[in-house]
Amino acid sequence: MGNDKEKQGGKCCGTCCDYRRAVIILAVINIILFSVGLIPPSSERDNGGDDDMYNDDGGIYGKVQTQLIIYSAISIVMEILSIAGAIMYNKWMVGVPVIWAAVGFIYFIVFTQIAAEGWSIALYAVNYISRGLITCLWIYPSVFLFKEISSGVMSAETYKREEQSCCCV
Repeated sequence: MGNDKEKQGGKCCGTCCDYRRAVIILAVINIILFSVGLIPPSSERDNGGDDDMYNDDGGIYGKVQTQLIIYSAISIVMEILSIAGAIMYNKWMVGVPVIWAAVGFIYFIVFTQIAAEGWSIALYAVNYISRGLITCLWIYPSVFLFKEISSGVMSAETYKREEQSCCCV
């Protein structure tokens, strides 16, 4: 597999960038987002008088604070693993975070059940469907990078041929 051939791998979203680059970009974004989950809410915040939302005795955040911090920390480790896998062309390091994303979706369902008592069925459905779609869109480049690494299309030797970017090069 030389570098003189035409690109054989896919492009994320059909035109944007190669899957390796997409995995790295999305992992960095996720690290930033999950870092926010490590910051507990301030007890001094102005919450519009809704003290039940943030109290330690059963408010929405108080019920799941420890679990959210643990989930966010593990998620950051998974995203770092994903970046390392993309850089090193290691399909398993790219694949394990995909499994964690599925676990995260299940966690989201459980978290919602605990934290959002009293929601209507429609609100639950909208949240589950939107989170499911976001999860699928988020793991899509990782799944295809795993496939390309497995088939030999994406490797250190072929990356010059496979490299694609609409804005990051």
